[in-house]
Parts: sequence; structure tokens; C-alpha cells
Amino acid sequence: MKNRLLLALFATSLMACPDNSEPESKPLTTGGGGTIPGSVVPVETGEKPCLEALQRDPASRLCVVSPGESVAASDGYFRLDHPWLAQARHSGESVRFILADALPGGDGRQEAPFGDWDGALSGLQAGDHVTFVLGRGTLVGSAVFTGLGRVTLLGNSASVTTMTAVDEPVLVANETDWLRAWGLRLERSGAEMGPAVNVEKVDRVHMSQVRVASSAGDGIQATAVGTDGFILGYSTFEAVAGAALHSVEGLGWWTVDGTTFQGPVGTDGISVVDFGGSQFRVFGSEFAGGIGADGISVVDFGGSQFRVGENQFAGPIGGDGISVVDFGGSQFRSHDNVFQGPLGGDGISVVDFGGSQFRSQDNIFQEMAGSGVFSSGGQGTYLMHNDRMEGPIGRDGITIQGFQGQSVTLQQIHVGEVSRVGISGVESLGSWTVDGATFQGPIGFDGISLQSVGQEDARVKITGIDGESIGRFGMRLLDGLGWWTVDGTTFRGTGGPGVVAKGFTAGNQLDFGHVDVTGAQSMGMVFDSNGASVEVTDAEIAQTVGVEQGGPDDPGPALGYGVLVMDSAHLKITRSQLIQNAGSGLLIDLRGWDARRDRPDLSGEAVIRLDDVVVENPPNAREDQPKAQAQHVPEGVEVIGMGEGRGDGEELDAQELPTPTGPDQAGCGDGIVDAELEQCDDGNQVDEDACTNECKGNVCGDGLLHRGVEECDDGNNINAGDGCSNRCFAADEIPFDGGVFNMGNVGVDERPYNVRVEPFRLSRTEVTCGEYNDYLSQAGPSFDLVKDGLIEDGNTGPHLWNVFSGGSWDAPQNCVEPTDWPHGIHNANNEAEQHYQRGIGTPIVSDPLDFRAADQLPLDTGARGETNPYPHYYFVRRYSTGGHVLSGAYLDIYHPNAAVAVFVAGRLIYSSGMVDGNECSSDLTEIPAEGATRVLLKPADLAQINTYYSSTQHVAVMLRPLRADVESVGFAMRFRAWKRDVAADVPRPWKQGVDHVQSDAGQAICGESDFPVAVDWDRAREYCRWHGGDLPTAAQWEFAARSGGQDIVHPWGNRPRARNIPRHEDLVVCDYANVAADNGRSTCPNPGVRHSVCSFPLGNSDQGVCDLIGNLAEWTLDGPGNVPAGGEGDDRPQHTPQFWDEFADFQLRGGSMTFDDGAHALQAAYRHRDGWIIEDQEAFYDYGFRCAWPNE
Repeated sequence: MKNRLLLALFATSLMACPDNSEPESKPLTTGGGGTIPGSVVPVETGEKPCLEALQRDPASRLCVVSPGESVAASDGYFRLDHPWLAQARHSGESVRFILADALPGGDGRQEAPFGDWDGALSGLQAGDHVTFVLGRGTLVGSAVFTGLGRVTLLGNSASVTTMTAVDEPVLVANETDWLRAWGLRLERSGAEMGPAVNVEKVDRVHMSQVRVASSAGDGIQATAVGTDGFILGYSTFEAVAGAALHSVEGLGWWTVDGTTFQGPVGTDGISVVDFGGSQFRVFGSEFAGGIGADGISVVDFGGSQFRVGENQFAGPIGGDGISVVDFGGSQFRSHDNVFQGPLGGDGISVVDFGGSQFRSQDNIFQEMAGSGVFSSGGQGTYLMHNDRMEGPIGRDGITIQGFQGQSVTLQQIHVGEVSRVGISGVESLGSWTVDGATFQGPIGFDGISLQSVGQEDARVKITGIDGESIGRFGMRLLDGLGWWTVDGTTFRGTGGPGVVAKGFTAGNQLDFGHVDVTGAQSMGMVFDSNGASVEVTDAEIAQTVGVEQGGPDDPGPALGYGVLVMDSAHLKITRSQLIQNAGSGLLIDLRGWDARRDRPDLSGEAVIRLDDVVVENPPNAREDQPKAQAQHVPEGVEVIGMGEGRGDGEELDAQELPTPTGPDQAGCGDGIVDAELEQCDDGNQVDEDACTNECKGNVCGDGLLHRGVEECDDGNNINAGDGCSNRCFAADEIPFDGGVFNMGNVGVDERPYNVRVEPFRLSRTEVTCGEYNDYLSQAGPSFDLVKDGLIEDGNTGPHLWNVFSGGSWDAPQNCVEPTDWPHGIHNANNEAEQHYQRGIGTPIVSDPLDFRAADQLPLDTGARGETNPYPHYYFVRRYSTGGHVLSGAYLDIYHPNAAVAVFVAGRLIYSSGMVDGNECSSDLTEIPAEGATRVLLKPADLAQINTYYSSTQHVAVMLRPLRADVESVGFAMRFRAWKRDVAADVPRPWKQGVDHVQSDAGQAICGESDFPVAVDWDRAREYCRWHGGDLPTAAQWEFAARSGGQDIVHPWGNRPRARNIPRHEDLVVCDYANVAADNGRSTCPNPGVRHSVCSFPLGNSDQGVCDLIGNLAEWTLDGPGNVPAGGEGDDRPQHTPQFWDEFADFQLRGGSMTFDDGAHALQAAYRHRDGWIIEDQEAFYDYGFRCAWPNE
């Protein structure tokens, strides 16, 4: 019975087939009206128009209720009236019918369809064109097309034809010429993440009337697709865990038209990454029903044009309506879109726009938490026309910051309900035009706020402005550059001054014409701290309202001035009226002119000219209220003219009038923070606390000492040499006097040992991202000029050290140095040099790479007498800098049981173990048996070398045994010198906030400017060497971490305060260091998160060194350093520190923010045998460093 029913239905379908007459040909069109290349298909003639309420699906030419709705299903199993099917039959390509649960044995004909994809895909060859006609029902399994020509999937309707797969894509196309899909419902289920449709390296894609009902990942993922075009039209996305449409490395031209992002969508509606095609267009689509991130996200766009038009962003959308990051194309255009919301971010967000034009026109911005339009770091030209910021908008209507292009034009902008600023421009260059903007409000802060906008050779024009219901300033112009014109501006009832111009330096120009301010709170117009020339013409300032300052406990003057002029002496006011204002119509106060060190341009001779200025007090004014006042006018400044019965040069009233207590308006000092105008307000007059008397945060570099936080603040950009660093430390390099201390692990199977550390300086902080970024923008290569390495054949060459003893070349007889050497510079006639060249000296063939294989020198104890109790040996090697000037050098010496002196280029640069420093006659003092010394050359030593940089020179080491009862003295030495270059105009390799960078300078993992940078060992060492130092040795690091070699566990002592009962009495807790563990794993707040350097002052060492425990683990020069004894009779200790070796393992010290393996592993002495000896000098996100220098 069932089989008979199926046959009957097939017969019904066949009756619906069109006849075999030759139809008319017609090209397919895109949703935007364009023609698809090569898409001429036969269509039926006499196409009837859709009803007025319906729309036509461009692919099928069928009518639909709306773009997001599915075309009604056709009668029978299959859709037989589609142009794509007619085209396939017309061209003679393979047409295969598929029907779920069809009878076995089908061959793909309409009357005998395949029942699954296995049969439908059989027999296809590379390059074949094929059309699959899918009937009603649910087809299970993944359809995979590889290497074919044109592939068409034609369903009956998305309402009745379903493709589904479990834990795999429903549809896969790879390296196929053309993929078309129509009338399909796609469902991917299962727990495994992945897209419903995966398209890769397909030249052309056209999908229409496709409904992605569910996906465990992206809806459609397209990679390297679209050389000949990509069209997605009249489709719908429903429950998608990832992005609805995700394009990576797209090519050609793309159009998304009439598509509904119904949701819920887990991330973006449309995600476009690294697009390199000609155009990407999104038209007539709706983003609604719950989108987790951005409606449209564009990252690294390299195409020609991105256009977004006639779309509805109905929300809720968790992020931005449109987010554009790193746009490198030609043009971005957004027009006729409605950002209805609610949006969790901005309507349009553009970061690092590098194109030629950004254009926004006729858009409507309604409910959103961020700004209507936000731009940071733009170039090219910006044009916004007739955009409406209706609101409610959580931040600014328009924000443009960091613009570095040619021009910004804002025309006919309407601003309604905005929480902060209507139009905001910050730190931006170029020419600016703001024309015809209306501010209806309510606006929380300013109507227009432009701070540090413009450039010297450019114009800024603000014209035709009308505003009311503005909470603060009508217009606030701060620190601008260029020629500014403000004309035809009207503000009514602003909550603060109507117009403020402040901070314009000499050489700039401000012209105000036809400014009308009525009913402003506190003041109508304010000109403050301007060295620029200011001219006001045809202004009318009326009915200002007095606002008391200082708060209820100490009320100050109400002000209410019409025009306030403070420290702005190049001013002309012409044909203006100051009518019935609450305070004096005009107050000129020049108390800061000729008196401000921070503004040298606010000085010298100047003229304030008043011509035809009418001042009228209100009827209820006090009798003694002056109409106009000039006070604190210094010599050289002339105030001329008043109008209305006052002749030129007539004296103005002498009564002193009050001026605002804060930098911009009344309110600073009242203890109430004005969020837009004040950074803080503590209500006192103390400049050395966290909030200054100007209601600004007390920050490093402002010249004001913040007691308890800053050690100094000199307000300049000199980082060293002036007693105060740029971090407001008395010194960024902390000196340590050195000495002998017990170095060794605690809590592991190793015993401490005595080590001498010579005086050195150590970075107070871990090197920050900002410092490393500055270094990369300045530093050229740093490369070795002199380097010990493998012994060359024949025991000759620059890597060998030769030995001789005082007075002769063969025995330690007398305490007499060789004649004129090593104090003399290289001289070919010098006897010692001749001996050296002839090889009379005994070559020491040791492996200079490994201190553990130190050579032994026998001591001629019989030669000692009363006059020569201490034999001495000189070790010599020649070097040449090749004509280069050295930037840095060091010498490593292993000298157990021996005093040491070092000579470079004839200069004694270091000695240890001798009372008076005389290498021949001095009494000797006991030094640690290890005798491990690093000598890092000081600037004076380098200068000595560089004086003779064109000559071959010598480095010499003198050893003197300490005790007569030893039969030999061991030694090993290494000398290395390098040069650094300065590279000019090298751009910084990353921007603020970028986390992970791979550059020519190596790998770096970073974040905010004051975060510690994470780099590999080589990059860390290059940084320190370029700065004249080196990585600290493990001994130097531990000496500092023990607060100068004290017998303590942590930099701060032995028992930090613990929040809870600790497992160890020496537990490191969260208040002292940025680590993951308090008294158990991951119990600190935000474990694994980097903090700014010096964020944990309780954990500082006694000397003020920050973050020695926690934040980032820190590289040192040392390898493992776990060396067994040398053999029978060898009295060396078990552990010989290694300052440097050629092996790939290096010690990390101090633990990091991720470390939660117990307090013992975060002690100053701890160096883990396995986990903290890092192979291959690799970079990792919690491996940082600091630098060390020899102490001067």
C-alpha cells in the first residue's frame, strides 16, 4: 500500500513538470540589483508581479511575505519551477533527485530518487556540474563535495526540506567551482563544536532561502571563498552557538541581502576576518532575537569597500551593532540603518581605520549602552551626514578620538537622549567641520566637546549649532590647534557655561560670530588660559543663572557672569550684547598672565579690545554690582574700550570679583565629583594627597608629590640622572653593596653555600610593556664583537687564554709584573707582546664553555719565601673589536681559593680578595670557596677600550692563591663584548592593549603599558645588553630577593600575614605577591592575571624592589648549576654557580601569578630542578625579566 501511495505522489509531481518548449533566457541578479557573472538561465515568460505586501526572492523569482520568511512549499515532493533546475536541464548537466526514505535501488530520476547521500554522490568525477533536487522530509548525513564544478542543492522549501547531521557539518564544499543552495533547512546537532556549513576554497557561492535552524558552532563558515562572488540572500539563522556567518580570508565580492539573524546566536551575526576581496555588502537584513557579541564584526579588512545599508539592528545584541577593527580597505559606508537595540556596546565602533573614507549617513541610533558612533585611531576622511542619535544612548552620541587623517565632516547631526556628550572629539588631527547639528536632549554632559583637536595648518569650523536641555557645557573647546571658527551658535538653558574655550596656545586663532547663549548656568562664555588670538563678534549673552560654589558648608560666590576672561589677553569683543546676566556682564581676570611656568606663551605685551559692547544688569541687580570688571591686569597688557557711554581708556570698576575655584567651572573643592569635569574632588586644599587642588588625580609626572605613593615627582621626562625617574622613584635602579651570603635552595635536597656577590644595581621593577615597546622602536641590532667559543685547531686563535707568572714566563718566582704590560696598550715592539706572538707563554687548552670543567694550575710551593708568600698568575687573551665601538662587555671567572684582579686594555677594572687592591703586595682576605665572579664593564671601562677601538688589545686576569696548603688553583674564564646600534624611526611593533606579538624582534606577550612584558630568554638579554647591563645572575637575583643577602625566606621577611590558617608558616599570601595560591590552590583573587608592576607594595624588599615574588617568573643568566664534586681530593663544593653557558637551559626565579604549588616554591632561594629550568629559551605568558648593572 505504501509503495502504491509513493508512486501516486510521484505521478502527481510529474504532472506539475513544465513542457519541453524553449524558454526565454534571463540573468540571475543579486539582492542589491547586480548581475551574477555567467548566470544566464532560462525562465518562464510572463512573470506576474508580487502583491503589494509581498517581496520577490531574487534567486527563485517567487514571492515571499518578507525576506526572512520561507517560500511556500510547492505541491508534490520536489520544487520543479525553479530557474536553477531549468538552467541545469537546459545545459544538459546531471540532475539527481533525492528523497529521504525513498525506495531502495533508486537511480536519481524524479520517479526513482536516491534515498541518501551515498547513492546521490556516486559516480561523480572531478569538475562535474551536478544539481541535486531534494524533496520533502529530513535527509540525514553530511553532504561533502570536493573538486567538483558547479554544485546546486535545490530543496522544495526551507519549511519542508531538511538536511541534518550529528557532530559533523551538514554541508561541506571544498575546492569546488560553484556552490548553490536554495530552499533548505539545515540542522547540526550533537556536543562536538563545529559549523553547520563548511565551505573552503570555493570560487563562487550563492545561497538563498536557507534556514540554519541549529548549529553547535558557526552557522556558515567560509574560508578563502568568493573569488567570483558570494551571495547569501533571503535566509534565516536561528539557534547558532558561534557566529551565524563567519568569513575568513574572503575574496571577490560578497553580498548578504534580506537575511534575518533571528537567534539566539552565540557570538557575531556576521564575522568577517582578513577580507581581501573587492567589496562586502550587507543590505536589507535584520539582526534580532539575541546576538551574543556584535551584529556585524569586521577585523583586518583589506578589501576595497564595505557597505552596510537598510538593515535593522533590533537586538538584543550583546556587543556593537557594527564593529570594525583594523580597516585597511578603501571605503566604509553605513546608510539608512536603524540601530534600535538594545545594544550592549556602540551602534558603530571603528578602531584603527586605515581606509580612505568612512561615511555614515541617514542612520538612526536608539537604545544602546555605548556610543552611537565610536572611532579610535582613524585616517583618511570621515563624513557623517543626517545621522540621528535619538537614544537613549549610554555614552556619547559620536566619539572620535586619535584621528590622524585629513578631515572630519559632521553635517546635520541630531542628538537626542545621550548620557554623556553629544559630539566628542579627542586628540585628533586634520580639518574639522561641524555644521547644522541640533541638540534636543536631554544630554548629560556637553553638547560638543573637542579636546586637543586640529593642527596648525588646518581649519576647524563649527556652524549652525542649536542646543537645549544640555546638562553641562553647550560647547567646550580645549587645547585646540589651527584656525577655529564658531558661527551661528545658539544654546538655551545649559547646565553649565554655554561656550568654553580653554588652553589654545599662541599662534592659533579663534573667531566667534553670532553666538547666542540664553539662561546658561554660572557663565555664558568662558575664555581661559589662551595664548591664541580670540575674536568675538555679534554675540548675545543673556540671563545667565548664578550657581553657588563650594558646597553647602562653605558656599562661595554665585558667579553668573556673561563673559569670563581668565589669562587670555589677546582678545577682541565687537558688536556684542551682555544682557541681564546674574553676575557682572564681563569679568577680565589676568592674575596668571606672566606668572605660569607651565604656559610661557601666557606672557608679554597684549591688548584686550572692547568695541561696541553693550552691558546691561538685570533689574534686581545689587547697586554695587559692576557691569564690567578688569582685575589683576599686569604691566604690558592694555584693556581698551567699553561702549555704552564709556570712552576708550576709561578706568573700569576697581572692586575685585570672585573667579571659579576649579579649572573649568564652579564645583571643584565641594567634595562632589563632577564626572565630566573633575577626576576627583576630596573637598580639601591639600596637593600632596590623591586628589590635587585642581580636582585632578595626583599622578606620576605632574610635578606634585603624592606622599606615601611617590618617592619624588619632578614633572619632567628625564628618566635617569636627575634624581627622579619617570616612575617617580628616587631611582629605577636599586644599588646593592654586595657581599657574602648563604645562597641555596630551601625545602629541597640541596645545601646552601657561601657566594660572594660584587656590588651591582638591579631594576626596581620587571621590565614593562611600555618600556619594551619603546626599546623596540629605538633599538637596532645588538651583536657580539668578541666571543669565547670552541677551541680552534692548533691551539691558536682568538679564543685561547695564555698564562705566565710575574717576572718570567715559566715560574712564579717574584712579585714583579711583566715590563710595561698588561698596563701598556698593544705595542708590537713590547717584549711581552713578542713573547706572546712567538707562543713562549704556555697555552691553556680548556673548554671555556663550561665552568664545571675548570683547569687546575699546579703551585710551586717550594718557590715561596718570606718576600714572595703569594705566587700570582696572569691569564691573557687578545681581542680586536674590528673597528667597532663597544656598548657592553662582561668577564666570567671561576677562581676557587684565589684572589683575582682584572685588567682590560691596560686598565685595572676589578679586584677581589685583596685588602688594598694591589695585586702584588696586598694582604689577602678569605673569599668564598666557589670564587664565582661576574665582572660587567662600567662606562669608564668601556670608554677606556673605545679610546683604542682600532687596535688589538688584551684582557688579563691575575689569580693569587689564598692559602699555602692547597696544591693547585682551578680557573675558568670567559670574555664577551658586544655592540648595539640605534635604529632611527622604527615604528612601535604593537599597539596599546595588544596581547601577543610576533615581530622581527622576536616573540613578546604583552598588554597594558605598565604590565610586565613576557619574552624569551634571548630577547630579555638583548634588552638588558642594549641598556648597558645584563640579566642578573641567579646569585644577584637571590641576593636582592633576600633584601640584600639577609637570612630570610621572602623579600619582606619570614612570616607574612596570612588570611587563613596556612599549611606552611612561610606561606606567601595574596596581599604580598601576585600569585595564585593563598592557603590552597587558586585561592587568590583572579589567579593567573597579570597586574601592573609594583601593585603589591607589601611584598617589596627592604630596598624597594617590587614583584621579586609573583607577577611574572624572571629569567636569570644561570643554567641549572647543580654540579657534582670534581673527584677525589677536590675540595670544591657540590654546587658551582654558572653565570652563563651555551646550553639551552636557564633558571627562572620568583614564581608567577599562575603558581599555586605551595609556598616553599615561591621562596627567594627556590629554583626548581625541572619545572623552572626552561629549555630552548622559549617565551611563555608568565616569563618576564629585569636587568642588572655593575654598581658605580
